[in-house]
Amino acid sequence: MLSVTETGTMRTALVLLGALTTAGARVDAAAEEAASSPNMLIVYYSKTGYTEQLAEAIATGARTVIPEANVRVQNVNETSVPDDVLTWADGILLGSPTYFGNPAAGLLSWVDTAWEPFWTDPRFSQKYGAAFATGGGMAQGVEHVNSCIQRLLASFRIEVLHPDPTRSGYASYGPVAVTGTFPFNGTEIAKPWLDAAATFGVKFSTILSREVNDRRLLESCKAPQL
Repeated sequence: MLSVTETGTMRTALVLLGALTTAGARVDAAAEEAASSPNMLIVYYSKTGYTEQLAEAIATGARTVIPEANVRVQNVNETSVPDDVLTWADGILLGSPTYFGNPAAGLLSWVDTAWEPFWTDPRFSQKYGAAFATGGGMAQGVEHVNSCIQRLLASFRIEVLHPDPTRSGYASYGPVAVTGTFPFNGTEIAKPWLDAAATFGVKFSTILSREVNDRRLLESCKAPQL
């Protein structure tokens, strides 16, 4: 017969074992969810930090749909096309500030040099993409930058997604932000632009999840080659 002390010790041990089992199950469930969820890569070029802020807003929306580990926000200088774009990402969003109505040379040169060797790689055609842009002026080219990036993605056979139609004016071809015109001039992007970007992050990740899961299901149903 166990003593009171021994009984108490056993109960404590059982409680700890139960807690560890529960924690382990949660870790396993989180790992399983991450493994089954699509990967979303948001790549930006930014000098002032505004385009990075917009990228993070998109990621905030996306992380309400898919696990945080499956959403990456990276500068072009730290992004590998073979590893990050082709191997890891199911969806890729490219963002740039506006320079004289065009995307930044830093983004375009990255594509010219790092993407070009893989132009015919068939993995590009299995991915979804989108564009986002920032600019100082209300009418100085942010939509032109988005459409240019979309054409760039289409050149690599990436299927481009767009925001839902809205009369708000805070998104059209893709998330945008005006940062230098009153009342939007400040060190932080104004909330309406960030909210619209987060909304698009939700939409993009939702569609990406559906399409990637459908593709995986289709591939699993294919008869093995004899």
